[in-house]
Amino acid sequence: MRTFSLSANIANGFAEGAQYIVTPNAQKTIHTIVNDFQTGIHSFTIIGSYGTGKSSFLLALETDLERKGRKPFLIDSKILLKSSDIEIKNIVGDYTELSTLLRRSLNVENTTNSVLDELKSYYNKCQKQGKFLLIVIDEFGKVLEHAAKNNPEKELYFLQKLAEFVNVPSRQILLLTTLHQNFSAYAKGLTEAQVNEWKKVKGRFKEVTFVEPIEQLLHLAAKQMQADRKAEVSFSAKSLYELAKATGYVSKDFPIDTALQLYPLDLFSAYAITTAIQRYGQNERSLFTFLASQENAPQEVSVKSQIYNLQRVYDYIYYTFYSYLKEANADSMNWSSMQVSIERVEGQSWDTPEQMLQAANIIKAIGLLNLFSVAGFRLSKESLADYAKLAMNIPDAQHIIEKLEQKKIIRYAAYKDRVMLFEGTDVDLEA
Repeated sequence: MRTFSLSANIANGFAEGAQYIVTPNAQKTIHTIVNDFQTGIHSFTIIGSYGTGKSSFLLALETDLERKGRKPFLIDSKILLKSSDIEIKNIVGDYTELSTLLRRSLNVENTTNSVLDELKSYYNKCQKQGKFLLIVIDEFGKVLEHAAKNNPEKELYFLQKLAEFVNVPSRQILLLTTLHQNFSAYAKGLTEAQVNEWKKVKGRFKEVTFVEPIEQLLHLAAKQMQADRKAEVSFSAKSLYELAKATGYVSKDFPIDTALQLYPLDLFSAYAITTAIQRYGQNERSLFTFLASQENAPQEVSVKSQIYNLQRVYDYIYYTFYSYLKEANADSMNWSSMQVSIERVEGQSWDTPEQMLQAANIIKAIGLLNLFSVAGFRLSKESLADYAKLAMNIPDAQHIIEKLEQKKIIRYAAYKDRVMLFEGTDVDLEA
C-alpha cells in the first residue's frame, strides 16, 4: 500500500512506506546543485512557495546520499561524493540566531569557543573519518526574519563567514537552505547600509528556484485521489473538463485522465485551491494536507455524488486563511470586493432564500475565477451558467445571473471577455 507524507520535516525523515515522486522540477534542481558544486559553489538557497515539496526533496536527496534506497530517487551518490560515507546535520529554522541553532546541532552549547571554530573542528573530524559533510537548514526564512529584527550586522557577518567557510572549493562540504521567498524579501525595515550588507551576504548563496507547476502538483494530487477513490466519477466531470479548456482556464493539452482522477474536485476548483495554498499557505498547509484533512473531506463529498466546487473552495480559503486575507496583501482588494458583493446579494430581494444562497455561491465562483485565472481566461454568462449547473447544481443559473446583472452586482466586461464583480453605477459603461 502506498502512503503519502502530507508534510515533511527534515528532522523526522520520511514516514515509513512513503514514496517520493521525482518531478522534472526536482531533477532540474539536483542537476543545478551538482553542477555548481563541482565548479566550487557549495552554499545554496532553494526558494519555493509553501507546499511545493522542498523538504521532501531534501529528504529524498539525503536518502540517496546515505545509500538507504535500493534505487536512487534523484542521484547516484557517487556523482557528488568522493568519500564513501556522509555526515548529515539537519537544522530546522527557528526565530533565533543561526549560531545558536548550529551550536545545538553540533552539540557544543557549553563550550566558549566560537561556533565557526567548532564547525571547523567537526569538519576536520569528518575528513579524518572519510566523510562528506552536508548541512541542511530548512525554514531558513525564520532565521533571516530574526536576523533582520535583532542585531542584523552581527547576524549577517556570521552568515557571511559561514558561507565563506563552506564555499572553499576543495572542501567536501555542502550547505543547503530553503526559503519561501527571495533572500532580499526578508530585509524589510533595514537601513540602506544594512540592505547593502544583506545583498552582499545573499551573493554568497547560489539561489535555486524550486517551482512545481500547478499542472504537476495536480498530476501528483490526482494519483492520491485515484488511490483514495470512494465513488464513481460524476458524469459532469468530463463536461467541466471541456468547459475549463474552452474558457482557457487550463491549457488545451491538459490530460483528461488527470482531470477525472481529481474528482470530486473539478478543474476550476483544483486550480483555485492549489494557487490559493501556494499564495496564502503556512508550513503545515499544502495541497495534500487539504486533500486528506477530515475538516474538508473532499472524498466524502464524492460519496454523495457532489462536486467539490468553487463555493466550497471559497469557504475553505476564507476560513482557513482568514487572518492573512485580512492583512494588507496583493489580493486584499479582491477578497474585500467578494465580501461586499456577497453582502449586497444578501441585502437584495429574491424569490426564495435558496435563490439568494445560490446567487451568493455564484458570486463566490466569479470572484475566484477572476482572482486565480490566467490573463487569457474568458468567462461569458453562458459559460458561468454552465459551471453553476454542472458543479453547483443550480438549474436556473442563467436567470440568477441575469438578476445579478440587473441589480448591478456583476457585469460583463467586453474588454476582458469576462463576467466580473461590479460595485454598481448608473453610468452606462459600455456606451
